[in-house]
Amino acid sequence: MQVDASGTIRVGPVHAVALASVGRRIVARLIDGVLVCAAAALVTISVLGFLHLAWFGIVWIALTLAYDFVSVAGCGRQFGKWIMRICVVDSVTGRKPRFPDAFVRAIALMLMLVVAQIAILVPVAAELFDLSVFAFASIPLAVVSVATLATIYRSRFRQGCHDKSARTLVVLDSSSDQD
Repeated sequence: MQVDASGTIRVGPVHAVALASVGRRIVARLIDGVLVCAAAALVTISVLGFLHLAWFGIVWIALTLAYDFVSVAGCGRQFGKWIMRICVVDSVTGRKPRFPDAFVRAIALMLMLVVAQIAILVPVAAELFDLSVFAFASIPLAVVSVATLATIYRSRFRQGCHDKSARTLVVLDSSSDQD
């Protein structure tokens, strides 16, 4: 794979495509995050009758895994990526990822998201429950979270760990040029 100065890449037999910017990727993830959190809250409230944080977390993990896997394997993108006109492609063929690659990508992404959530929640819980000894536990987790995001910025192909593990790229949607 070769990347020119404008961020265009030639992937497999497919014509040249432009890599998606980090900003578009972050906005797409935020859109998807809001949707999945809302769905997880609705499921938790409808089952329990109230919002219980532990059950919400379990439902959120399950829905996020399912949403990311099914969306990427089926369409090559989630709703947020559709709104931002970007998509996930196999780095070798340039087509949407195969099911096993989409599954690996979803698992790797979930691990990153869980680490980031723990990095945020540990100091909050330590403060709420006066467990100041645990506040320092979030420092390595925060470092891992920042390092993970930095890999997308520093990677030549703008790949996060989840993209590298599944051999995928996030590119501008070529069908959006027709608008």
